[in-house]
Amino acid sequence: MTHALVVAEKNIKIAMAKFNNKIKLKIASFGLKRKLKKSFRTRQPINLKNAKTIGIVYNDNEQKSNVIIKSFVEFLSKKNIQVYVVEFINKKIKTENYIRKNGFNYFALNDLNCFYKPKSVIVDEFIKNEFDILIDLSLNNNYFPVKFINALSKAKFKVGKFYKTPNYYDFMINIDENNNLEFFIEQIKHYLSMINNK
Repeated sequence: MTHALVVAEKNIKIAMAKFNNKIKLKIASFGLKRKLKKSFRTRQPINLKNAKTIGIVYNDNEQKSNVIIKSFVEFLSKKNIQVYVVEFINKKIKTENYIRKNGFNYFALNDLNCFYKPKSVIVDEFIKNEFDILIDLSLNNNYFPVKFINALSKAKFKVGKFYKTPNYYDFMINIDENNNLEFFIEQIKHYLSMINNK
């Protein structure tokens, strides 16, 4: 087989994989919409002063963000807020080889079904928890498993980055001019201190 044929065959396989992923995502999105219609939660704007529980979800694929998020969790804990963190890792991992040094829960590609739906007890419990505030610290919304959590979470007030594409937040923060995690967290602190502050 010539080099040109090998390259062509490889490109066909890549194209087919992308096509299959698109089909799976469409099916997954349809299923999520059906679930969402049956889902109910109490919506209520809550600020940091009044919050007792906060859930944080994020994907750690663009940058080394664990240290920054751990600092944010410590900030919230000092306000006597119980904080629960779930991280999505966009690769398959062996649990015994993946030691969590920061105490965060996580789920990975091997915790998803064939349509990218999380099949993790950690995720199930996180979704069912009626947090006062849910914060999505992801800097992009390309990951269906994180969207799944945001959509179905029973949290009273959902906060995330502003996107033009469909999302499931109650409050969005535009950081397009400074798209980095530290700035995003500072904006979250600022706005969640102002909201409903009477």
